[in-house]
Formats: sequence, C-alpha cells, structure tokens
Amino acid sequence: MDSLSSSFLQNYSITPSLLTHSRPFLPLQFNTPIKAKAADSSSSPARTQLHTTEHTKTRQITPTKNHSNLLANLFKSVDGFICDFVDPPLVPAIDPKLVLSGNYAPVDELPPTVCQVEEGSLPPCLDGAYIRNGPNPQFIPRGPYHFFDGDGMLHCIRISRGKATFCSRFVKTYKYNVEREFGSPVVINYFAAFTSLPASVARCAVFFGRVLSGQYDIRRGTGNANTSLAHFGGKLFALCESDLPYAIKITSDGDIITLGRDEPFSVPLKSMTAHPKVDKETGEVFAFRPSVFRPYLTYFRINADGIKQTEVPILSMPEAAMTHDFLLRRLRYIS
Repeated sequence: MDSLSSSFLQNYSITPSLLTHSRPFLPLQFNTPIKAKAADSSSSPARTQLHTTEHTKTRQITPTKNHSNLLANLFKSVDGFICDFVDPPLVPAIDPKLVLSGNYAPVDELPPTVCQVEEGSLPPCLDGAYIRNGPNPQFIPRGPYHFFDGDGMLHCIRISRGKATFCSRFVKTYKYNVEREFGSPVVINYFAAFTSLPASVARCAVFFGRVLSGQYDIRRGTGNANTSLAHFGGKLFALCESDLPYAIKITSDGDIITLGRDEPFSVPLKSMTAHPKVDKETGEVFAFRPSVFRPYLTYFRINADGIKQTEVPILSMPEAAMTHDFLLRRLRYIS
C-alpha cells in the first residue's frame, strides 16, 4: 500500500498566530454511525457489511448491465469448474478464505463522511489531504487469490477549515468497470491463478475466449491501479506496473473521482512502472516499462508539461526479468 501527502493540493500560508496547537495526535471518530454486521455464517468466505444511516453498501454486487447471454454464462461456468475441479488444493498464501479474512477482509466504498475530533482541534491553517492506495477485491474470488491481485481502492482524509472528512473509493479502471457490469471476475489474477498446468491453460483459454468474443477489450488495459500514487504533470495518478496510470481527483468535499486512463504521452505506452521518480528541480518524471520481448527494459522521461519524451531501450539486458523499482541519480539509473 502506498501513500501520498497533500503537496498536490492548494497551499496556504502559515502564520505564527496559527502555530499554537501543540498536540501531535488528534483522535478522530466518524460522525456518521457505522456498524459492522456479520454475514450469514453459511456463506463462503466470510464477508462484512457496512451500514450507515444514509448509505448502505454490501459485498453482494449485482451486475449493472444484462450479460445473461449464453456465451457469458458459459465462460462463467467454465471458470467455476476450473476452481472446483481443476485447481489443486490451495496453499494458505493464495486461499481467499484465509487471505481475505480478519483485518484483510474486503471493505466497501464509503462516501465522504465527516469525522468528529474528540480531543483538541484542527488548526484552521491545515488544509490538504492524506491519501493511500492498496488492493481491495471488488468480488471475493472462488479460486486462488493473492494480495497483489485486488482492485485498487483509495482511502483519503481531507482536512479543511478545521474539519476532517474520510472517504474510500475504488479506482474505476476499465477492468473494474467491466467486471462490475458482469457481476463477477473476468481478468486472470496474475499472481495466483497459475496453480498448475491444466488450470493455467484452462484459465488462459477462458480469458482469451472473452477477448475474442468482444466481452473484454485487452487494448484498454488489464491493470487494477492498486500499487502506488504519484503526482506529475499537474495531475494525481493511481498506478500499477501492468498498465498505464489512472488520473484521479479529490474534490473540495473530500470525494475521490477517477478521471480515466491517462494516455496523453504523445507516443503510446504499453505500461509504466508504479514507482516513477520526480525531479523536484525541473518537474520532470523518470520512469521505465518492462517487457517480455526485446528490448526487455525501456526507460523514458516525461517533461514538466506531461509530454512523454524519446524512449531509451536497454539493449544490453540479456533476458526478461521482473523489474519493479529503481533508483535515480543525477547521471545514473540503478534498477
């Protein structure tokens, strides 16, 4: 899970008269009554429902469009058959009944909710936001699941004029929207799905069947934007390394809006590291993208206006490798 401070929000000057608050910690409490209700013990795996006086959400998400055609149901049935009869017994690390339990159980979206300050007060000069990104599956899977496979969810505390507002929203990626329309997972869980050769072949066949039948457009990405946050080119992004960044916005009332998959880099990008480096002096962004084909690693930079510059392929790399992050020096990349 990655976090970002409020450097991307409007800055307010701090005067000495406003620096008299000495408490380093201010306990906050939701002003809206919220209670957790245990789901039916017969359901599998265990789920949690959130209830508020104004807004009720459950993990039982229904399809937003009618996809009850024969082909869609066939793919869903085959996927269920793979989970029930083809997968070998799941090890604890990828068993959703164990992985998605306790503190790691999925949570629902929460609209902007005012928090009550129980001790002290928030200085009026404090204006900004603290936002975190992390995996939170929209649907509890029947088959193998790894923490890294969850849909991106942003949790944000917006502080302004002495008031704190908390909000949680999914990053509305193309993957998220398609799966919400179908009411079930569609994209393969990269980190956990390949439990055996028969299961791997079967899952790939189902997914590419969905692609060939037009149920999923792979050109629009398969990423879940669940890894990190970055601010560059005047925009705030949620990122994962298997896709392009998704631009997001924090509204004045503390809500989180997904603006869409960001592709204005002049030259098309296949993917981008989830950990780009920003040069504080120039505003330039340095990043890379790995590939399973030559060149296996390509570096590039994005200027202060958000325009992608000429790529630099690393031709000396002899084979594909999992490259997740890198260090940036004035004259060198270290990855």
